[in-house]
Amino acid sequence: MKEAIELLELSYTKGDGRCGESNEVGEESFLIIGITKEQSIQLGIESEQNAMVFCDKDAIPQLLLLK
Repeated sequence: MKEAIELLELSYTKGDGRCGESNEVGEESFLIIGITKEQSIQLGIESEQNAMVFCDKDAIPQLLLLK
């Protein structure tokens, strides 16, 4: 997914989704600055994600169900 994000020429920070008490490796995640909702949906579909979390300028998180 990193390569697809870089093609969009947007700033991003890599993350790791896991439970705070777990020592197991978490799921790779990305915070992408300036991405549109449409770009988020397309990136999620291309990356075979079940869902994406998207925040617009209002900073209210939206769960985008993709499957």
